[in-house]
Amino acid sequence: ISGNGNDMPQVDPALQPTYLAANNAGFPVVNTQGGKYFEQLDTTLGLTGNPAMTCLVALNTFTTGERNFFFTGETSGADLTCYRLATDSSWRYNGGNSVYDKLDLFGQSLLYAEFAKAQDVGYGAATIALNGVPGTQTGSTNPDKLNAIPDTGTVTTIGSGRTGGGNNVNHLNGHMAELIIYDRVLTDEERTSATEYFAVKWGLTGPSV
Repeated sequence: ISGNGNDMPQVDPALQPTYLAANNAGFPVVNTQGGKYFEQLDTTLGLTGNPAMTCLVALNTFTTGERNFFFTGETSGADLTCYRLATDSSWRYNGGNSVYDKLDLFGQSLLYAEFAKAQDVGYGAATIALNGVPGTQTGSTNPDKLNAIPDTGTVTTIGSGRTGGGNNVNHLNGHMAELIIYDRVLTDEERTSATEYFAVKWGLTGPSV
């Protein structure tokens, strides 16, 4: 995101994440411990309507359950049209969610996750992979629902989710090393290259990294 001139500001010093030169594995990370830190942009980075999106992330959380690390969509509203990614291995969105088995990003070590969704398909077609291994979808509320993210009145946050009332909630409580957002689904070759890139850069291990 920041590489395209979209630096994520956080003007409130009390909410600013802290930089750790080395986490417990010796890698530099952004530390969001305390569960209250987030960074915010008043845009959805061009992700409007029912767009394709791929999120590649290396992080870990010290708190189980739903901890949002990426949100893009409406700033507020009863339906809160959005894409919201959580560490309990779920795509969450307006009117439902899609949850995947055995992909919780809880633990002391960094994990590599890939969240992907094609354009103009329902949330039941979204996918998640952990350390290069695809997850099995265990449940999806409103799987055929299509999104309609507006052009205005939107926000993107890293490290928290958002409520219909416009409050930041379910903050990430952990370490984030790197997050990359694409406005498309990657090819198999690109996915393989990305997995290898994260594995080498962040010292990740697993069945496919």
